[in-house]
Amino acid sequence: MKIEYEILWIDDMKSWIDSVRDDVIEYLEEKGFIAKITEITRNTTDFHGSIKSEIEASEKYDIILVDYNLASTTSQNGSFNKELEKGDSIIKKIRDDDIYTEIVFYSTNNESHLLQLISKENIEGIFVAERDNFSTKVNKVIEVTLKKVLDLNTMRGIVTGETSILDAEMDEIQTRIFKTLTKEKQRVWLDEIIEKSKEYLEESIIPKYIKHWSEENIEELVESFPANIKIKNIRKYCKNLESLKSFNVELKHYQKEIIEKRNLLAHTKENPEGTIEKKEYKFTEPEAFKIRKNIKKYSEIFQKLKLEII
Repeated sequence: MKIEYEILWIDDMKSWIDSVRDDVIEYLEEKGFIAKITEITRNTTDFHGSIKSEIEASEKYDIILVDYNLASTTSQNGSFNKELEKGDSIIKKIRDDDIYTEIVFYSTNNESHLLQLISKENIEGIFVAERDNFSTKVNKVIEVTLKKVLDLNTMRGIVTGETSILDAEMDEIQTRIFKTLTKEKQRVWLDEIIEKSKEYLEESIIPKYIKHWSEENIEELVESFPANIKIKNIRKYCKNLESLKSFNVELKHYQKEIIEKRNLLAHTKENPEGTIEKKEYKFTEPEAFKIRKNIKKYSEIFQKLKLEII
C-alpha cells in the first residue's frame, strides 16, 4: 500500500501553480501523505503531447486538477491542438476514456459558469472551483478521496506495509553499522543481541544468528532480528558516537509510536461502529493519520542517518 498521493496538475501558468502548491502539499502532510505532483505547464516540452500521454496514464492519479483556459498555450510545433485547447475538452477526453479519477476544474470565472460548461458537454462527476477559493475546495475534494479509499481496514494495511519498509531501512542501517565493527566487536554485539532476544524468540532461532554471523551473511543476520532489537541496536550505536547522538534522541519514541502501534493493529478487529478496537487501543481515522505522519517522520530520519554511516 502506498503513502504517496499522486496529483496530475494541468495549467498553462506555472507561476500560479507555484503560488498555491504548498497549500496542497501541507494539507496532505497533515493527513500523513507525501504529495507526488506531475505538473504540465507552458514550460513543459510539447505541452499538448504531454497532456495526451498523461491522460492515457491518468488512472494512476488520485486526483486531477485542470485549469479551464489553456488556449494561450501552443504545441511544440507552434500550432494549437484544438482538441485540448480548453480544460473542458481535456476533462471530456478523460471521461470518454472511462477514467473516473476525481477531477477539480477551476478558473478565474465563477463556479456557475464552469458548471454550465460541464453540463453542456454532459460530463459527470466533476468538482469546480474559482481561483480565489482553489486551495479550500481542492483540500475538501482530497479529503473526500481519502475517505473513499481509506476505510480503517485499508489504513491498517497501509500502516502495516509502510512499517515493513521502515524495517527494511533499519536492516540497511544495521548492516552498515555491523560492517564498521571489527570481528571481535561484531561478536560482542551479537552476544548482546542474542541475550536480549531470548525473551522474544524461541531458542531454535538463536543458532541461526550464529550461523549467519559465522558465514558472514550479515544482511540475513540483521533481517532476522525483531524490530524492537533493531531500533535498540541503532540507538545504542548512535548514542556512543558524538556525531550521531542527535539521532538517538530523534529515535527515542520509535518503539512507542511505530512498533507498539503496529503490534496492536495486528491483533485488533473492526467493530460495528466502524472503529478498530482492543481493550487498551482504539484505531480511528485521526489515529491512522497520526501514525502515517510518524511513519513519514521516521523514514526521513533513517534516510539522513544512512548518509552518516559509511
